Amino acid sequence: MVSTLVARKTTTVTKGEVKRLRLAGYVPISVQHKGDETVHLELHTAELERFLQEHGEFSLLELELPDGKKKTAIVKSQQREPVYHKLLHVTFQAVSRHDKITAHIPLRFHGEPEEVRNHVAVPQHVLETVEVRSQADHLPDHISADVSAVSTGQALRVRDLAAIAGVEYLTPGDTVLYTVSHLRAEVAPAVAEAVAAEAPEAAPESA
Repeated sequence: MVSTLVARKTTTVTKGEVKRLRLAGYVPISVQHKGDETVHLELHTAELERFLQEHGEFSLLELELPDGKKKTAIVKSQQREPVYHKLLHVTFQAVSRHDKITAHIPLRFHGEPEEVRNHVAVPQHVLETVEVRSQADHLPDHISADVSAVSTGQALRVRDLAAIAGVEYLTPGDTVLYTVSHLRAEVAPAVAEAVAAEAPEAAPESA
């Protein structure tokens, strides 16, 4: 079921008005659609944050406009405050459910390689997203990747990801997503010798 967020008209123009809007619990948004003029509105910040946390940035939602009409849309971009990551502005892209969309979808790695579980190796997440293309109503909010079989010297690549109906991977198939590297717990002999040389000599015992 697609979530619905109710947008309202905005009258904010100056920086001071935008600041007061945010303090009141709302965030300014823009809604874009090819061939149409960009519409500027505002949404309740807590409701928008809840949607993003529960469904992800790339999920479809219905925006209910002030005139009662609804637009299907996805989040195109977010602007956040750098320290506390509070939402400052969100741009939506209005779409038809059958529109072809290109997006970077987050990866969710699951499973644990045996060497990592035994604390002799560490995982390396090389990429966190992959680029895909699909109809809007087929766009996944994440892509699962099982890494439990990856061992040292191997890599999980885009071509190893499970096929998803209606979704085309645009990131090249040989792109590395995840690897495992051995831990190195060696102490260099030269360092050990230097430490020993700097140690104070024991004073001779008095008779």
